[in-house]
Amino acid sequence: MKLSSRKKGFTLIEIIVSFAVFTILMGVVIFGFQDTKKHEELRGASLQMVSNIKKVQNYAQTGHEFEDEVPAGGYGLHIDLSNQSQYLLFADKSSVSTATGCVDDAGNQRYDNEDGYSPSCIEDKIIGAGQVNFDQGVTINKIEVKEINKSEIILDTSHDFDLTFKNLKPFPFIGWLNQNINRDPGNENFNSEKIEYVNIYLSHEDLNKCRKIHIIGASGAVNEESSDCP
Repeated sequence: MKLSSRKKGFTLIEIIVSFAVFTILMGVVIFGFQDTKKHEELRGASLQMVSNIKKVQNYAQTGHEFEDEVPAGGYGLHIDLSNQSQYLLFADKSSVSTATGCVDDAGNQRYDNEDGYSPSCIEDKIIGAGQVNFDQGVTINKIEVKEINKSEIILDTSHDFDLTFKNLKPFPFIGWLNQNINRDPGNENFNSEKIEYVNIYLSHEDLNKCRKIHIIGASGAVNEESSDCP
């Protein structure tokens, strides 16, 4: 007796359903990969900034020479908050007074070679390859400065910001100025050793979480972590 056999295949509906399920799964995988990539870009930028902060701190503590001399004011990190996608590292070799102009070999824990300020002192120099630029979409979201026994201050895009370390001292010196104020020591809003902490928040335009860089004033210890954006 010969048995008959029937060939079976997929129906059109089964093929359409399978293709739809495959498309959805691929979309989920691709979206998850892109989201993870953005988180890693943000974390990488934060870790790089932490590394650079520790670099200028170490340079100051060890009396590192720049252009055959130790900068009088130490080393620092400068952020122009009107351009939140970059920052620079600098050697603090001069100070500024609107009355006397630039004072060489003085140092004031500020970057005094910023375009748009008067006077601009070219003695302060960028160290390394130049400005550090973040990956596309990564920016400095906010900066918080807390002085001991005082309220927390949040800096916005109308300011520039200097985080500096004096020679042989581990703790940070902080300074900021309104963009419309000349660089005169008498106009500084804040420049003191009495820092409780500094928080620098980095964000990505496509993410709702930030990375927080936390600098402790008393010791200069630096760390970073995931955080809600302020």
